[in-house]
Amino acid sequence: DELRAADSLPQETLEEHFFDLNNWTVARFLLASELAIRRAATTESVSLADEALTALNEKRHRVLVLPYAIRLYVAAGNPSDARQCLDEYVGILHTLQRQTESRQGLAYLQAQVAKAEDDSYAVIDALQPAIVSYASRPELWGLLAEAFIRTDQTRRAVSALIRYLRLRPRDPEMRQQLTKEYLKLRDWSNALKAAQLAESLNPTEIILKLLRIEASINISAEDPENNTPNLQSLASELVKLRTDHTDRVDIRILQAIIAVHLDDPNTAEKELKLAIEECQEPLRAEMQLARFYSRMKRMPDAVNVCQAACESHSEVAEPWLSLSGLHAADADYDTARSCLRQGLDTVVDQRQKRSLSISLALLELVHGDRATGISLLSELAAQDEQEVRARSLLLGIREVQEDQAKVQTLIDEIQEAERESGLMWRLYQAALWLASDEWRSKQQDIATYLQYCIDSDPEWSSPPLILAEMYEKLQDYRRVEDIYHRTL
Repeated sequence: DELRAADSLPQETLEEHFFDLNNWTVARFLLASELAIRRAATTESVSLADEALTALNEKRHRVLVLPYAIRLYVAAGNPSDARQCLDEYVGILHTLQRQTESRQGLAYLQAQVAKAEDDSYAVIDALQPAIVSYASRPELWGLLAEAFIRTDQTRRAVSALIRYLRLRPRDPEMRQQLTKEYLKLRDWSNALKAAQLAESLNPTEIILKLLRIEASINISAEDPENNTPNLQSLASELVKLRTDHTDRVDIRILQAIIAVHLDDPNTAEKELKLAIEECQEPLRAEMQLARFYSRMKRMPDAVNVCQAACESHSEVAEPWLSLSGLHAADADYDTARSCLRQGLDTVVDQRQKRSLSISLALLELVHGDRATGISLLSELAAQDEQEVRARSLLLGIREVQEDQAKVQTLIDEIQEAERESGLMWRLYQAALWLASDEWRSKQQDIATYLQYCIDSDPEWSSPPLILAEMYEKLQDYRRVEDIYHRTL
């Protein structure tokens, strides 16, 4: 309504209020873009941004519309135009010497564009310096948490989510995400607390109930004999939920897990077989049934289930990984390798292909041809400049460690991927310096790099252990003792 009213204003009125009609074009664009972003109108977003940028040529006008144009292009899934606008915006800010007043807004825009480009490390690099000064902005913490999740930095994701939820405590989706991250860390107690809080905000959401039940099952499973009443109570709750949600496979899986803990394997098996027949996502039930058979030492049954899953879900990595794992556990490494290679031929998603390649490389390194394992990891690294995991694995291999130049190249490549705010490259660089003959001259840099890692991820054990090793070489045993005391 506001926009229609603005568009209906006669030319004389506009000229009366706007000495420069371009200022009107800016004001109208800002209002229209705000409305388009709220409505998630993607096609309209692109047209709006294109029109405004075509109409406005002076820097003083473009500097006002570019931030909104960037957001519109990101919302429309158009990262290349967003990047072009961002580069221009940064250039104009520099020319107009307005960097300071826009630092927080600029960091957010840089992170948004990096996210659109699927570069999570660049998101982290844009936001890490900004949150020091702008710690009260929840949207920064939310973006940062998401980037940590996508780069498998679960502990740091938990920290960012906690900071976000201090500012927006009534956000059930982020509380749900916090619960999932705690479950990844096997921190059952905090997962249960997070799920209960999330559920209190959104009592009808089935996923939150199931996350709470999952956390509670895991707590009870640590001492099933003394927690039988709680497990039985959870089982009763699942029966009620199943009545209202008959096709949800996660309910059936949790029922089967409880049956195992209550020493009722027949019920567990029956429920999982029923879930495969009746539910919308049978693969999850198939994988749980394979795990159940493996736990019960019924290996042929586990293999059969996985083989069937590989045939019916050949484009997904999980059944291939599970089948390979079963053969490897049985010391049949040739068949295990063959499964992974078959999976690489049929799996579609690139991230899933990557997990198969890494598993195959590790299998070759431990139980096959080490040169092939090194070659597979090197290929993965060569294909993706953001591939940190493969490079990290290479740095842990004896044959690679013997080539100092290769080690330094890998560390430099990890630094390029993670950017300045990265942790892994600092850890590896500090370790490399410490192992060199010039370690004494590098001790300040070693300590600085490792302390950065410790401050960024206090529960990570590797940095303090390397730091303690340095002080041991310096025979500073008081510091060694202090580090071990704080770490343990």
